Amino acid sequence: AKSAARNIASLTRTNGARWAESQPPEVGFRLEPGPLNLVEGTASIEFDSGVVVVLEGPAKFELETDGLGFLESGRLVANVPPQAVGFTIRTPTATVIDLGTEFGVQVDEELGTSEVHVFVGKVEVGAVGQDDDTTPPRRITAGQAVSVRAKTPVTELADAEPDRFVRSIEEETPEPQPTRVVTFQDGMRDAL
Repeated sequence: AKSAARNIASLTRTNGARWAESQPPEVGFRLEPGPLNLVEGTASIEFDSGVVVVLEGPAKFELETDGLGFLESGRLVANVPPQAVGFTIRTPTATVIDLGTEFGVQVDEELGTSEVHVFVGKVEVGAVGQDDDTTPPRRITAGQAVSVRAKTPVTELADAEPDRFVRSIEEETPEPQPTRVVTFQDGMRDAL
């Protein structure tokens, strides 16, 4: 019998996040395996393994296990601590196995490609459907980027482009209330 789904991650931060789910997750929520559909904004998900994934909408991402996620479309950055080496992101065309690193993945559904950009450390990238020995997974190191189509060898891109990816989410600050400032200054003037 299948046991009840266990939570494998937490939603830790969001910025302008809008979800397609009828009961969207909120910051602090525990997440169990299953799909997340981020319409816009960004969301930071911390897996129990310590991996932090920053999802940038529009994106469809599925939590599979605390060591595996599936990016169907959109863009994410994964930051993998030493104890979680081996963390894997699957896409429709690629499998990205982390070797201790920070990397970005972008899936273009229309083009049928996945791009992998490595910012820190290294990853191993293989194309889906390429199981023969002629095209073993490619090892990509910091500063490199590749593009992957299904059943074709991994092709090198130019340098990694960290600026294209949201790599962390700052705390959202409430909008400043200018009226308070004015009152305060007026009050100071009166006190002088």
